[in-house]
Amino acid sequence: VAPNLVAFNWEELPVFFGCAVFSFEGIGLVLPIQHAMQHPTHFPKILQQAMLILATLFSTFSLAGYAAYGSETRDMITFNIPQNKITSFLRL
Repeated sequence: VAPNLVAFNWEELPVFFGCAVFSFEGIGLVLPIQHAMQHPTHFPKILQQAMLILATLFSTFSLAGYAAYGSETRDMITFNIPQNKITSFLRL
């Protein structure tokens, strides 16, 4: 675990909201998907479950990356991995 972990970084709060909005972007698909369903009344429950799963995955991955690299965590987590042929391919 990185030694210089900060519980909350107020200076980066706008960046957090920008990334969060971008991660959950897709509102333009909500109505067409609901319209195409056989049972459109089930859509709110399915959407809620999908958002919960995505939030859990994003939070787990981001917390693991921050715990590993601390304040040295870069914007794209793959930039923290030491560079070699395989990791250079991952950065594409």
